[in-house]
Amino acid sequence: MRRCGLPHLTYLVDGSLDQFDEKQRDRLAGCLSELEVVFGFHVVTLASRESTYEYLSLSTRAIVDLFCTRSVSEGLLTPGLVTWSHLENESHPCKPVWSTWGQMLLHVVGVSEGAVQNMLDHGWHTPRATLNALRKGGECFAEEVLETGKKRRKLSSDIHRFFTSSEYARPKQPPRTSQPNTQLTQTQQLSESP
Repeated sequence: MRRCGLPHLTYLVDGSLDQFDEKQRDRLAGCLSELEVVFGFHVVTLASRESTYEYLSLSTRAIVDLFCTRSVSEGLLTPGLVTWSHLENESHPCKPVWSTWGQMLLHVVGVSEGAVQNMLDHGWHTPRATLNALRKGGECFAEEVLETGKKRRKLSSDIHRFFTSSEYARPKQPPRTSQPNTQLTQTQQLSESP
């Protein structure tokens, strides 16, 4: 919910925490306080469904009253109200290429966060920059850039093989079957019959 981009989020708890045993109540109270303090939610705890219904009715009525007497242009000038494009940008911010590339590199077996950070710091921010380094340095292209340790040479070789192997270059094609297409044969039979 906190990634949706909307300001002033309310977290509504329907029912009292007193219905739980002490251990569960303490855990839930901790989670609710974390939502309020850390994530900035307005936490509302209501004792019953009737009070939840009343709270939602009052909130809805307040929103309708706020915008019912205004024109659209006046409503858009309301402080704290955001446009759809602003909301979209807040909820799904664009990531820079180097960030996405770093996340992709983490999927290579054996590559750690530190190794990815070193590769990015070394200027290999894009697949093209990494490929250029591969071409210049050969199999041991990243040996000096990777974290120190005994497995640097093997990891550099693994990364090189991952990017240059023909095994990963093209997706595998499904095997061809030697069985005739029965649907085509049935269609031909139907068209040939009088």
